[in-house]
Amino acid sequence: FSKYYVTDVEAADNNVLLKLEGKDGKNYSTVIDKNCNILFEPVAGYANAGGGKVSIKTTDGYAVLDYSGNVLINPGTYKSIRAFNSGIAWAKNSSDQYVGIDEKGNVVIS
Repeated sequence: FSKYYVTDVEAADNNVLLKLEGKDGKNYSTVIDKNCNILFEPVAGYANAGGGKVSIKTTDGYAVLDYSGNVLINPGTYKSIRAFNSGIAWAKNSSDQYVGIDEKGNVVIS
């Protein structure tokens, strides 16, 4: 972590979401578990976490990762994606309407 400064810490289920600032001036996010193990390398972007997923705003748009860092929804699929709760997150589509999506990006509430 010598390349980062912690700017914010949030509870994320049984883990902790770390919001970081890199020495390059960019925002990064990662998740650590209760034993302080990093679950994935910091990703450039500002994130929210919940429901076992991280919604992150990257330079390519919003994406969703699981707590292992695997991409569940590719960047740019939605204009914005909020944190997941009970398997659903609110996302803004290309028509600027909010819809409820599942972890695969499928619209489940329109």
